[in-house]
Parts: sequence; C-alpha cells; structure tokens
Amino acid sequence: MAGQVAYPAAALLLFLLAWQAVVAAQFIPEEYLPGPAQALRALAEMLRSGDLLAAEWLTLSRTLFGAGLSALIGLLLALLGANFAIVRQGLQPLVAIFQVLPPAALVPISIYFLGFGEKFFLFVICFAAIWPTYIVATRALLDTDTQLLSTARLFGYSRREAVLAIRLPAALPEIFTGLRLTAGLALIATVAAEMLASRNGLGFLLFDTAFSLHVDQTFAVLLVVALNGIIVNGLVALGRSTLCGWQERLEASTHA
Repeated sequence: MAGQVAYPAAALLLFLLAWQAVVAAQFIPEEYLPGPAQALRALAEMLRSGDLLAAEWLTLSRTLFGAGLSALIGLLLALLGANFAIVRQGLQPLVAIFQVLPPAALVPISIYFLGFGEKFFLFVICFAAIWPTYIVATRALLDTDTQLLSTARLFGYSRREAVLAIRLPAALPEIFTGLRLTAGLALIATVAAEMLASRNGLGFLLFDTAFSLHVDQTFAVLLVVALNGIIVNGLVALGRSTLCGWQERLEASTHA
C-alpha cells in the first residue's frame, strides 16, 4: 500500500526536478519554458480569479459524461459482436477506419450538423472514444474459457444467461483495460474540441493563454489537464478494484 503512494510521488518529484533542471540550464528561454514555481504561481492566481475552476468543471463533466456514454456504447456493441458474427464482421471495416480518425478532424463536420452546443462535444468524444472499449471487450468476451461455457450449457443456461453470468464477469478485468483507454481518449477529445470550437473549458484556456503569450498560465492549465488525466484513470482503477477485486484476490490465493 505504501508503495502505491511512494512510487508515483517519487516519479512526480523526479519529473519536477528534471523540469527545473532544464529551465536552470537555459536550454530554452525562460519566457517560453517557465519553471514549476512560476507555473504554480500562475495556477494559484487563476484559481483565485475563478475562471480556471469554471473551465475545469466544464471539461471534467464533459469528459466523464462522454467517457461513460462511450464505454456503454462500446460494451453494448462488443456484446453484440461477440454473440453474432455478422455484427462483428460488419463492424470490422468501420472500426478500422473510425478508430484512427483524430478527434480534431471531426470538429468541422460536427459543427455543421450539431452546432456549438453540448451535443457537439458529446458526439466528438463518443466517436473518438468508443473503439478501445469495443475492441478490447469483444476480444475478451470471445476468449472466454470454452469449458466454462460448456458447463453453463449443461446446467441449462440460455445464451443471454451465459453472457451475463459467465462471459461478462470473466472478461471484466480485460474490459477495464479498454475502459482506461476510452477515458484517456475522452479527455483528449474534449480538450481538442474545446481548443478548436469553444469559448470555454480548459481547451479554450490553453488556446487563449498560449496565443496571448501568457506562457506561465498555459503551463498552469496544462497541469490541470494532467490532473484530470489522473482523476479519470483513478476512477477507472476504482471501478476495476470494486468489480474485479474478487478475481485478483482469488488469483493471489491460488498462487500463494
């Protein structure tokens, strides 16, 4: 338990020291690369003004809602794909095309159809973020132990019952890998959409401060975006621990 806190803290400290060392060595002029202390001072000033908190609330809420909806859609598609080969084969070429499209490429077309409201953000986030969950969950569901499925059939389980009682619980640990990727992509898509087509949120603040040459404020906003990455990953890890903790304890007792 202590290592779970100590190792990330040590890594963060090393990163800050390396950042300060680069600034002190003056490889990059200080007006373009402020030190950690300057960025933290700018962060405190922006927090006092209230603008940063308002932007943080918008970005984090958009990210979490979009990630949740993306995960739900991706999982539902995976359940269909794992149970019906025609669905899986039909989606295969679409997934190959859509998963490599960068979120920024979707912005102009999305604006034409959806305008600048929250529907626009939700569409961009979901389009960018559902594919990791779908791909990972489909593979995990298809890799379910055939002996477990045979036993379920012997006990009279229907296909739906076998999915809910056997396939889905067995696949959950791997599915959470896809959910973690989905959460990260949701944050990336949110910030990208805010940078290109919004007057609020952290993405807009990044764009505005950078092009106003307030570099210390830009780095302050970057720190908040990074914090959001930690938050969304932490929430996914919490969900995994809650829903899959029994499997990890069982594996640990088996190998003990």
